[in-house]
Amino acid sequence: MTGSPTVLHVVESFGGGVATALSQYCAATPGFRHHLLRTERVGDFIDSGETEHFESVSDLDTSPLSAIVAIRRSVRVLRPDVIHAHSSIAGLYVRLCVKASPAHPIVYTPHGYAMERQDVSPATRALFGLVEKMLARNTTVYAACSPREHEISRSIGRSKDVFYVPNVAPAVGADLAYPKGTGCANHFLVVATGRLTAARDPYYFAAVVRAVKLAAPDVTFKWIGGGEPRYVDELVELGVEVTGWLPRKEALQLLSEADLLIHTAAWDGFPMVLLEANRLRVPSYVRDIPAFATVPRCLVGRTEDQFARNVTTMANDPHQRKKALEQWDAFLSFNTTAEQSERLSAAYYASMEFPQRIPRPRSL
Repeated sequence: MTGSPTVLHVVESFGGGVATALSQYCAATPGFRHHLLRTERVGDFIDSGETEHFESVSDLDTSPLSAIVAIRRSVRVLRPDVIHAHSSIAGLYVRLCVKASPAHPIVYTPHGYAMERQDVSPATRALFGLVEKMLARNTTVYAACSPREHEISRSIGRSKDVFYVPNVAPAVGADLAYPKGTGCANHFLVVATGRLTAARDPYYFAAVVRAVKLAAPDVTFKWIGGGEPRYVDELVELGVEVTGWLPRKEALQLLSEADLLIHTAAWDGFPMVLLEANRLRVPSYVRDIPAFATVPRCLVGRTEDQFARNVTTMANDPHQRKKALEQWDAFLSFNTTAEQSERLSAAYYASMEFPQRIPRPRSL
């Protein structure tokens, strides 16, 4: 092989945390040349520099047949050393139309497995799991973005190489620094972020808002992002400010002004916003779902009442917010650019069968 290896990233739904994650993947592996084939999420992606690290950016049609044709064309034209499929649908398209081989190794990052979804029946989740097991036969390497995803990938891939590639938040500007510790129950802002869909479970978030307002009526809530109108209407009716989609810098500015981030998703991979909030020194409290099984239990809530108690406690006690940040610091100490760079590079080289080019990282 001569020159830098080429990676073709294929993603069916480019926006939010996935866009941020891919941008960071490129920045963490400058020894590779990166190309992007993507479908933008309509209405919830505003390019704030997430595509600047790619040598080329091409559109992926929303029609499955047209998407498969586009993937084949890109592989034929670019002749990538690695094809990196992101999320379930792109993972399906790539592994249906390209045969994994030494010439076309396929790396797969689910960014949250479909069989973790809670908005479908158990039978449908089982079907998703069966499809993933079948597609594992045509997968060279898994690059899991969370400990939970790593665990599932090992059970599906079995004999395949499975690497844990931790998510990393890009650096934020010094102008986003915001003095923490000044919040109190009368001036306490709680935020949530993301796309308002079933995955984020806006109705659960609404239930949390109601429970908190019973205990601390002056606490205010803001949802940074947008989505389905029925969810927007539900939150606005409760007095939650819904910002709609914003450029990344503006969204981070609003996040930096918060006193607490809550994440109430019904399922997830490992959300970038937790890393971004921690960089901005905003403590987080998350829902008890499998993705957060290893998060310290004091930072996790199962019921709306648990969320309400935690929010109220943090609103009245700056020490508890400081303690939460320290616990997140310890938990996220592994999510560094150095670790991501080493592990993602190792995954790419392993897929190309050149493991001697880079040390194999220690396992979880």
